[in-house]
Amino acid sequence: GTRRTRARGVTFATPTDAVLVPTRVIDTRGRFVQGLEPAQFQLFEDGRPQQIASVISEGTPASVMLALDMSASMQAKVGDLRRAAAMFLDAVRPNDAVSIAGFNEGLFVLTRPGAARAARHDALARLRPWGDTALYDSLIRAAGILRNQPSPRAVVAFTDGEDVASRSSMQTVRSVLQGADVVLYL
Repeated sequence: GTRRTRARGVTFATPTDAVLVPTRVIDTRGRFVQGLEPAQFQLFEDGRPQQIASVISEGTPASVMLALDMSASMQAKVGDLRRAAAMFLDAVRPNDAVSIAGFNEGLFVLTRPGAARAARHDALARLRPWGDTALYDSLIRAAGILRNQPSPRAVVAFTDGEDVASRSSMQTVRSVLQGADVVLYL
């Protein structure tokens, strides 16, 4: 299908191949129901039935990029950032494909998916804040990297402030994240 948006006399059109619809199914006792197939769901948009391409279960490994703000404004907070990032890394499931990236005026990948726990923690210890914050440009780059990894995909970004250096807008970020089927946790 195609989505059209009208604003001030301008029309934008983008193709939409698939839309992610997060859903949790519980039984009458409040327990999560797992192992459901696409044929067991019905989805309607504007009263019209929609095709369900796939169902991803809760246990499916996720592709996650942990994006850490390493701009100069983080200098006084870098210890707290390292601790929070380490707690996040310790809490992810072992089968999730987690990569770590830092960002300031650009995004730089520190560890690839599948890196050992020790390598991830070493990467956190090496982080040194500098430069301005280009959050929007960095999120677009992260989505581009994740686009080729298995779904579900997510960027978890830790930042302290506003974007001061991006060429892109938050509207562009939303569009790119949607197109890459990446969820943002900021």
